[in-house]
Amino acid sequence: MRRTVWNVARKVFNRAAEMRDQEETEVNARAHAASKHATQAFFDSLLAEVAQYDVHVCIVSPGYIRTNLSMNALTGTGAVYGVMDETTATGMAPEDVADIVVEAVVNKRTDVVIAGFIPRLVLLMRVLTPWLYFAIMKGRAKRLRLQQRRVQ
Repeated sequence: MRRTVWNVARKVFNRAAEMRDQEETEVNARAHAASKHATQAFFDSLLAEVAQYDVHVCIVSPGYIRTNLSMNALTGTGAVYGVMDETTATGMAPEDVADIVVEAVVNKRTDVVIAGFIPRLVLLMRVLTPWLYFAIMKGRAKRLRLQQRRVQ
């Protein structure tokens, strides 16, 4: 089974690289998403493993935070992106996020989602109506791709 999974993964990765080279997909979106999922899974497991030692794990899932991350990001060509995307610009202030995180840790909360109504609704939509979620995300990816091309 392991060999089969790796063969499929290799084929998917190679096709994704071809799409990137042909500018059919947003650069690094897969890597970013994979790192988010891996981090969530790691801390979910850690929480279960260290609970017996009275070690508390607080998993924080923030929405958009108003930082310079997109300003300093690199494009597919290696150039600085230099644009603050709308979602980041309208995100929460870092100080507000920090206050919420500190309060969550002090109160030993296990899972904290720091986001407004719409992002929380999207999380629910992903579970209850995945077909609608994926249709919306495909449209969003297309808009981001067009926006990125205008910047380059």
